[in-house]
Amino acid sequence: MSISENKGNYILKPNKLSMAYSSFAVGNSQTKDIVVSASEEALTHRPHEVRTLEESLFDNRAALKIITSKLGTSHIDPSLRSQLFFQIDWLLKSEEWEEGDNLPNEQSFKTLIKFILNSSPLESPSLGLSESGNLLALWINGVNKLNLECFPNDHFKWLVSCVFEGKKERAAGESPSLVRLLNSLEPYNNAGWFKPI
Repeated sequence: MSISENKGNYILKPNKLSMAYSSFAVGNSQTKDIVVSASEEALTHRPHEVRTLEESLFDNRAALKIITSKLGTSHIDPSLRSQLFFQIDWLLKSEEWEEGDNLPNEQSFKTLIKFILNSSPLESPSLGLSESGNLLALWINGVNKLNLECFPNDHFKWLVSCVFEGKKERAAGESPSLVRLLNSLEPYNNAGWFKPI
């Protein structure tokens, strides 16, 4: 496992599958029903109950996987979805967290899933979190890098670093909508992050 800090943001890179991920087969409808019903039960706790960190992490992990299943189960390639679940499991390992840390924002995660559905990336990004709990997504193809911070309601901050014809090019911006982001990234479609159009 490696963690690199950059201006208060953390990029996390997992080394192996977590036990939670490898304990059931992805796509098994019977297992899916059990996982969904267990997570829905966990998410309906009473507000006055004190939640342990492990319970909060479990609930958040379940919520993110449910979002992925509801928004992209038939549109996200199964291997990419498996990679994404692996990233979620790794990001929410309890030994990496302390009481008071901001958990991943579910609305921010929905923004990331919508980007994945509309950009057709070749693989799942490495995931990280900003201090406020917004999802950070990093794609790397050789020297070409795309870094997104996903905010609720399809708002993005982005940073691109690419080499074209031997020259390094960098660009950064803030996009108030998914359409604006996709238009901004169009010149970089051949950087190797997305499937050819």
